[in-house]
Amino acid sequence: MGEYIKGDIHEVIKTIDSNTIDFIYTDPPFNSQTKATWDSSLKWDILFPEMWRVLKPTGIIALHSAIPFTYDLIKYEKPKYNYSWKKNNSTGFFSAKYQPLRTMEEIFIYYKKTGTYNPQMIGEQFVKKRNVKYGGQNGYWGEAGVNKDNEYVEEEGHKGKFPTTFLEYPIRKGKGNGITRCDEMIDYFIKTYSNEGDTILDMTHHNNIVGDRCALLNRKYIGVDIDPEFNPT
Repeated sequence: MGEYIKGDIHEVIKTIDSNTIDFIYTDPPFNSQTKATWDSSLKWDILFPEMWRVLKPTGIIALHSAIPFTYDLIKYEKPKYNYSWKKNNSTGFFSAKYQPLRTMEEIFIYYKKTGTYNPQMIGEQFVKKRNVKYGGQNGYWGEAGVNKDNEYVEEEGHKGKFPTTFLEYPIRKGKGNGITRCDEMIDYFIKTYSNEGDTILDMTHHNNIVGDRCALLNRKYIGVDIDPEFNPT
C-alpha cells in the first residue's frame, strides 16, 4: 500500500502524524553542482527535527551521501554509523587530471533507541557460534586475552556470515533524476531496518523505485517529491 504526495518535503512532513513512521530511507540531492533542478540541497535544520517527530521511538533513518555533501549533512546530526558503497562505475571525469575518480558513496544510519535490525547474512555456509564457558573466579587472563580457567564451547550457530559496512552493488541505469540504487541495494536496507507491515517514508520519491520495492516486500510506503515531472500514479 503506497501513498504518493507531490509537494515540498519541508512542508509535507509537517502534515505527517507523530510516531507513525518506522523507517526513513532517502537518497537526497547532494547539491553536487549538476545544475539539475532536482539536485538542490534540502534544509536539514528544518527536516531533522521533523524526521525525529514522525518516527516511532525506535525508528531508524538511512540517508545516502557523498563528499562534499557529507560535511553539510553531519553538521546537523551525527550518525550512529555508516556504510560505504562501492559502485561499479566512476564519476568526476572532468577533474580526472587533478584528482582520483569517485567510486564510493556513504549511507548514514541514525536512531535514538535501538530499533529493527535484521542482518542480511552473506553466503550459505553454516557458522558455529563460539562462546566462553566460565570456569571460576580464580582464573587468569593469558596473552590472547582468554581466561585460562575458562573454556570455549561451540553451540548452535547460523547460516552465512554477518554483513559488514562495506557494500558492493551495481548502479541502476536509465531511470534519470540521479537515481543510482539498484533493486538489490534498496531491498537490503528495507529488509535490514524494517519488518513486514512497517511504514517507510522516502522524502525524495524520484520515480517510485523505493515504493515498488516496498510493495513487493509488504511494507507501507509514503513517497514525497517536488519534481514537476513527478507522477504519483
